[in-house]
Amino acid sequence: MPSIQRLYNKTKGKGTQFVLVSNEHPNAIAKFMKDHKLDVPVYFCKSFPSSYSVRTIPSTFIISTQGKIIGKHAGSANWDCDEAVEILSQAMK
Repeated sequence: MPSIQRLYNKTKGKGTQFVLVSNEHPNAIAKFMKDHKLDVPVYFCKSFPSSYSVRTIPSTFIISTQGKIIGKHAGSANWDCDEAVEILSQAMK
């Protein structure tokens, strides 16, 4: 999560949109976000479409401006690296 926050900060206002989605209780998520000083937008849902089914948490999806999944990663990763910034730049084209 900290690297997602750093990537969010690096790309904020540059055409990228970040959304964290969780089906956990909103109070638990709010506490986690506050405790870890995270301010990436979070949305809550009761269920996910089958195309977003995951067995690993966290799982990250990169979605193009056309709404297509163009990247998926299961598990943690270093999201604030130059490669991730470039992938997001390409996704926004």
